[in-house]
Amino acid sequence: MGVPTGEDLPVVGDTDCNRLTIYSERLSSSSREVALAARRLLNSRRREDEVDEIVDVCVALEALAGDSTPTEMTHKTSMRVAAILAHDGCAKSAEIFHAMKKVYGYRSAVVHGRADYKTKQWMNVFGLKLQTVFVGRFLLSASLGAILSKPELFKTIADDSIVLDMIAEFAKADELEATAESTESATAAKQE
Repeated sequence: MGVPTGEDLPVVGDTDCNRLTIYSERLSSSSREVALAARRLLNSRRREDEVDEIVDVCVALEALAGDSTPTEMTHKTSMRVAAILAHDGCAKSAEIFHAMKKVYGYRSAVVHGRADYKTKQWMNVFGLKLQTVFVGRFLLSASLGAILSKPELFKTIADDSIVLDMIAEFAKADELEATAESTESATAAKQE
């Protein structure tokens, strides 16, 4: 393995550079919680131990989507991440909610010293078997990107009734889209 050449490196286009500039500016003036989430995301990437990484990821997710009351933190954070990503265009709110619960299940097993924590290192989500810490980091990165793109989301998700409305609204739009696709497929099949 030699020195990377220009062909080995990913291309960063104008759109990426513009987005990075915007995110950097917004992050420098963001709330304490958003800054903490970004810092813990970076820390998680530097960890050599997956156990430490999942703790960083979940601390960041709580900072970004949790609140000051310690009750039902897993449920609230999972619901809010699903709402953030639904608002950002993700069509799988229920699957994100359940994936977040599994991420928190792994974190809980780790921090409480349960012997079975290794059974939670992998999870099935989106039809794939993935490393739980990878899924957590992905959901964190996507949520942080959504909030940096639309900073008003950070305050909006603090209101659970708005979060439920957001999820319902996007779920209804997803159902309509799925019905339209199904109708188009049926019509195309009849024409053949």
